Amino acid sequence: MSCQVCLSTLKAGDLFCSSCGAIVPEHSPKPQVAGVRGRIAGERKYLTVLCADLQRSTDLISELDPEAAISRLEPALIAMRTAVRRSRGIVSKEGGDGLIALFGAPHADDNHAVMACHAAVELVRRIRLLDDPALQVRVGVHSGYVVAHVIEADFSSIYEAGGPAVHLVKRLESAAQGGQILVSESCQSLATGLVTFNTLPPKRLEGFSAPVPCYELAEISGLTRWRARSTKGLSSFVGRADEVSLLERAAQDIGSSGQIIALVGTAGIGKSRMAHEFVSGLRQKDWQVLEAECNPLEQAVPYALLKKLLQNALQAGNIAPADQGELPEGAVPAHADLWPAALCTVLDQPVNDARWQSRRGRPSCCWKTFTGSMVRARPPSRP
Repeated sequence: MSCQVCLSTLKAGDLFCSSCGAIVPEHSPKPQVAGVRGRIAGERKYLTVLCADLQRSTDLISELDPEAAISRLEPALIAMRTAVRRSRGIVSKEGGDGLIALFGAPHADDNHAVMACHAAVELVRRIRLLDDPALQVRVGVHSGYVVAHVIEADFSSIYEAGGPAVHLVKRLESAAQGGQILVSESCQSLATGLVTFNTLPPKRLEGFSAPVPCYELAEISGLTRWRARSTKGLSSFVGRADEVSLLERAAQDIGSSGQIIALVGTAGIGKSRMAHEFVSGLRQKDWQVLEAECNPLEQAVPYALLKKLLQNALQAGNIAPADQGELPEGAVPAHADLWPAALCTVLDQPVNDARWQSRRGRPSCCWKTFTGSMVRARPPSRP
């Protein structure tokens, strides 16, 4: 075997050439695998980027000492970080007066555009609550392909996205007014229905030859994902005869004990459509139906789904949370006098019963008793 540089003869096991010092090809250092180091390798991803910046922040701190300048702007930065993280985004870059956040990375999320819009609205709201009229934030939101990778700095590592999408979102943020959220066409198409937008004239942005379509984020619509889909129109529901037959058979066998049915399948197979078609058939048969749909923003909210069910049940029965209602026949359950307070607690309503405050170390027992007896206390007139 010969050296590839000086053609000198190499001995078995040599790491370097004894003549010129060149590295033997078999022993040349190999690039480290990102997984071995616990890092995320660069990858092409479709995600949503949010860019937020305080308007005219230099004018606010130009005459202040460094400590006073940080104290003036830090509450706004805290509000930005909090809004991003509550909506399952990550802060990629942060400056003295703004940040860039990513949604849908490093872990994929189908709701990345909607989550970014929620974060933008929450971000603007939180900064307004600081009661400092001079703090005006501009926000840009864009969905597109980027190359996401980890950049190693001297004392830390940053998960960053690169590509034209990042430049576009910065231009959108620069074109926004104080308190305004500008959204690109791609993000608007992903979030429409769940988020309300105002159409704006295309804007000429620096670095882009043609005018760029822009939208102003107006508000969160409040519709669930299914409602937003159904308003656009649905195709005819065909097939699924075997599955629907199983659901109908289970409905006929409910009796007094009730049943829980779970629809399990891969994403996009039609579980939501089949469930809503089945429930629609029950309504036509005069069933009383209570619905509650999950929201990705509420994954960390205690009792979020239970709260929706309770609100729908109270509304259907025209019951106020403070009403004790009818108690089950026979023995009175334990802590029955605290049921209204337990219900108000779960529904985030004021609790006027001083006894509940004294039992705050044991509210879960009271609540379990309440939920276990609520259905028996007020049985529906129909199945």
